[in-house]
Amino acid sequence: MKDIYPYILSLVFGGFGYLFVYYFWEPKHQMDNLKREITIALTKYAGIRQRSKMKRSRDYDGPGKLYEEELLNQNQVEQTILRLKQLAGELRSVINTKKTYPLLSFLHLVPQSSEVEVAANCLVGWSNSFGQEDQSRLIEDFINKLVKTLKIPIS
Repeated sequence: MKDIYPYILSLVFGGFGYLFVYYFWEPKHQMDNLKREITIALTKYAGIRQRSKMKRSRDYDGPGKLYEEELLNQNQVEQTILRLKQLAGELRSVINTKKTYPLLSFLHLVPQSSEVEVAANCLVGWSNSFGQEDQSRLIEDFINKLVKTLKIPIS
């Protein structure tokens, strides 16, 4: 009979370990990964905005060259818009699919649900501002609010 106790203990602790990982570790890990991806997006997509500003201020080198630059820039803008909206959807899905998210936010392990909603709205607003003229100030406001809300350390 004493030979069964180690097996029972391993099953109990294994079950507790699984529950801990599934309900507590995984939501925090997902949120950390999303914050990392948003930080990468802040750096990666800032260059597209700079190139679109530079393209408008340059003189035309000829109709063929301008068309190729606009087409390349338009494809980059479309990919950027899709990626930013995808990140916003992933942020919202973490809040809505993880049952322990309110407890984790109460313990300050992850951002509050309202802060994540604000960050998702900023990502959508940022994506909607791409490719339109004279939106650089609005984009900067979205980026600053996003960084402040998710507490992303950017120097």
